[in-house]
Amino acid sequence: MKKRKGITRKIRDGWIELWELDNSQSPLYFSFIKTQDIKSYGSKARVPDFCDDSQDRNLLSTNERLFFYRLRFSKRFVWIKEQYPLLPLARAMAVAKELKLKYPTYPYTSNIEVVMTSDFYCQDFTGQQYVYSIKDEKQFAKAIGALVTSERVTSECPVNLSVSLFLYSVN
Repeated sequence: MKKRKGITRKIRDGWIELWELDNSQSPLYFSFIKTQDIKSYGSKARVPDFCDDSQDRNLLSTNERLFFYRLRFSKRFVWIKEQYPLLPLARAMAVAKELKLKYPTYPYTSNIEVVMTSDFYCQDFTGQQYVYSIKDEKQFAKAIGALVTSERVTSECPVNLSVSLFLYSVN
């Protein structure tokens, strides 16, 4: 996917179906975005989850990796899902339109909408759910729009979920 050109809605929707199928057939969690999907000059990493020997985690920056360790060491969460997609896509696009934000499209396309993801989606032992977005200082302003979009998508979810959203800026 790094240098992939010619992405169509059919291809994108196929990725969504494959992700849903993988996660419905396995007790493990599969990230929507994997490290090999992203071109990076930074330090993306696929790291083993030290609490679950059979689970690997796809973390797209050093800051995400360090934050994941913080979440894991807290022993507060029942589950942690990284690179979790904001679906359904139509709702995310409608919220962006309502907020007058340009919804992102895939590179080399002008009209194929990206499946945005949250960095971490977690649930604690009380059932409270949390969404964390980890951005460096340069990406912080851009992330505010995505956070507002994800907050609206979450709050308008047909299943009444109580979700707390957090955006972390790292220098």
